Amino acid sequence: MQLAALDLSHNKLNGILSLDFSKLTQLSELSLSNNQITGTLPPILGNLTKLLFLDLSYNQFSGVIPNFISRNLVGYGYFYLNNNQLTTPLPAFLQNQTTY
Repeated sequence: MQLAALDLSHNKLNGILSLDFSKLTQLSELSLSNNQITGTLPPILGNLTKLLFLDLSYNQFSGVIPNFISRNLVGYGYFYLNNNQLTTPLPAFLQNQTTY
């Protein structure tokens, strides 16, 4: 049996996101909210093609929102990036969405 949902929110995790998350290819839900995770949003999350729910809110991510979000989540899933340190404007693929 493969892991389908992982919730590590509110665990005081810190540092950059481990590359090992890319091995969890059967995940449909991933919540890492309310931690102290830093760095950019890693493109390795693009390997999680079955994600329908991604919550990375309330961390310290910075930089751009990578294209994997447009391919994997926009239009049929939920993702939360609020309360991070993302400094770039919203990419074009998000500007016409009703929920971010």
